[in-house]
Amino acid sequence: MKKMKTNKNSTQTPEAIALNENLNILLAGLQVFYQNMRSFHWNIRGKHFFELHTRFEALYTETQQLADSVAERILMRGESPLSSFSDFVAKSPIAEAGIQRDGEQSVSITVSNLSALIEQETKVLHAAVAADDEVSNSLVSDMLSLHEKHRWMYSAWLS
Repeated sequence: MKKMKTNKNSTQTPEAIALNENLNILLAGLQVFYQNMRSFHWNIRGKHFFELHTRFEALYTETQQLADSVAERILMRGESPLSSFSDFVAKSPIAEAGIQRDGEQSVSITVSNLSALIEQETKVLHAAVAADDEVSNSLVSDMLSLHEKHRWMYSAWLS
């Protein structure tokens, strides 16, 4: 007989604990992605400067809002979101990119970072279904759709 869950937002079930952990990993990934995009925006040089400078700014602005939504979701679930950059770096599926000046290299890293976010978002979706949390599912499903589109567009730019 299947054990009943006490509350969709309960942090007591193994499913809810797994969802909370996956949401915090996603938050960490978003924070490192945000900083990578800020760095690319600040440091880009060359013939694609104007185009990429603007695109990277749009990505980090969007990512700041997404990270805030994930952190608030974690709080609504009764948990604490990660909040130190050392925790973000330690938990993130994305590595810090450092200073990149080359447009193609920056876009290539962006595509790789988006792929890592998409992978983590998929894990969150599976965990949200297991935890019976439709709100987390909806939040991350929309994010996944957005990141898949960005990955497709930046991959096309590299072609």
